[in-house]
Amino acid sequence: MIICISLHIYSVLFGRRIVDIKFIFDQILASNNKNHIKGFDCSFINSELIKETRKGFHCSWFFKCKMCNIETIIQSDIDDKNKIPINKAVANASIAVGIGYSQVNEFSASIRSHNFFL
Repeated sequence: MIICISLHIYSVLFGRRIVDIKFIFDQILASNNKNHIKGFDCSFINSELIKETRKGFHCSWFFKCKMCNIETIIQSDIDDKNKIPINKAVANASIAVGIGYSQVNEFSASIRSHNFFL
């Protein structure tokens, strides 16, 4: 099976995302504990969104701290050998229920998510 996924970069957020919420919170907590420079008394709360990249249903958000300039990348889904990545899971699910390219894009549009293959 060939999956064609384009990379899109955005500076403004819109639409919905499919995320592993625990993984996102764990990343934010980890960035507070080790990444920020000690003397500035800053944390992730002082960061602003720089951009978002999307590869299919997988998203990455790039943040920069306004105080210490540390950059943090938050991922929507964990990259783990024991877990099917979100894009492959969507492709496998579409095959399992008997839908194709157009129906996956229609589904994405109806839940106000971005298009999977575009």
